[in-house]
Order: sequence, then structure tokens, then C-alpha cells
Amino acid sequence: MSAYANHTDKKLFSLIAEGDQQAFRSFFYRYNNKVFFFTYHIVKQQSDAEELTQDVFLKLWIGRSKLENIIDPGNYLFVIARNLALDKLDKNNTIKRKEMSASGKLSTMSNSTEDAIFYKDSYELVHTALQHLPKRQQVVYRLSKEEGLPREEIAQRLRISPHTVKNHLNVAINTIRQYLRKHGKLTSLFLFLKIF
Repeated sequence: MSAYANHTDKKLFSLIAEGDQQAFRSFFYRYNNKVFFFTYHIVKQQSDAEELTQDVFLKLWIGRSKLENIIDPGNYLFVIARNLALDKLDKNNTIKRKEMSASGKLSTMSNSTEDAIFYKDSYELVHTALQHLPKRQQVVYRLSKEEGLPREEIAQRLRISPHTVKNHLNVAINTIRQYLRKHGKLTSLFLFLKIF
């Protein structure tokens, strides 16, 4: 067993940030199957999920200099996976709509495509909910949930206290939850997109 196998995700990120390829390989083997199945549930195609899994880890390696300050590596990884998968889903659905429209079969979309569109629409609903938040809450939410930054770093960036960051984040999450509950999407998004 590699000595790296006992390292925490945070420790591996610190080593990867320094360019340690063995640490990167350990993190890859720890998470590649999880990332594959996570993206597969979004795009519904094995080949696309395999390609996305490679893209996720490539993006992680290319941006490794930013990993030192990431407090939750797992969440950070799945945010990358989610964003890339939803981009892929959007492209695939655009192509599929054009093909179906051209063949006159637009009304016979498969259940998997309908599910994929549901999740895409749900994700966009989160961004709509974000637009209803005050600017500072939006910024705090994005830095925390999309970039995976710790409260202390967010506080330093925004020149506010960590306690204020916590308050902004709690209010933002509660507001988004209420918005999603109103639109009947809370459970699906909570389980599927890991936004909370």
C-alpha cells in the first residue's frame, strides 16, 4: 500500500499543489470511480462519463496551484465534475433537439433525455435563486460552494469577519432552499447537485 493512501484529501491537495504526481495519482484512484458515476447520472452516456472523468482530473491538475487553500477537496472536485457534466449535457441536448426537430420526432424524447433536461433546468433554477440574493450573499455563496474556499479566506478576500461570512452563507442557503421548495425542486437538487 502506498504511503499516500493514508493521507487525508486535504494533505493530498497540498502535495498536488506542489506538483507531486504520486499524490495526484492517489487522489485520482480514490475518486475516479465516484466521479464517473456522478457524471454518468447526469449525462446518461458511458463514453461521455468516461471522457468527463478524464477532463475533471485534467482540470484539477492544470489548476493545481489553487489547491493549497481548498478546505473541502471532495466538494471542490464534485463542483468541477458537476459544472463540466452540465456543460456537456447542454451541448448534447442542443444536438439532440436539432436532430429530433429535423426528423420530426421532437415530441418523442426519451425518459433519460427528459430527466437530463429536468436536472439542467433545476441547476439553472439555483442560479435564478442566486439572482434574488443581495450581491454580498451571492459572492459569499459562490466562493464557498463553487470555489470551495474556507470561511477565513473568504473573510480576508471580502474584508469581513468569518462570523459575517457564516451568517451570509446561512441566509443565502436558506433563501435558496425556500426558492427551490416553492418550485418543487429542493429534494432533487439536494441529492443530485450537492449544492448545500
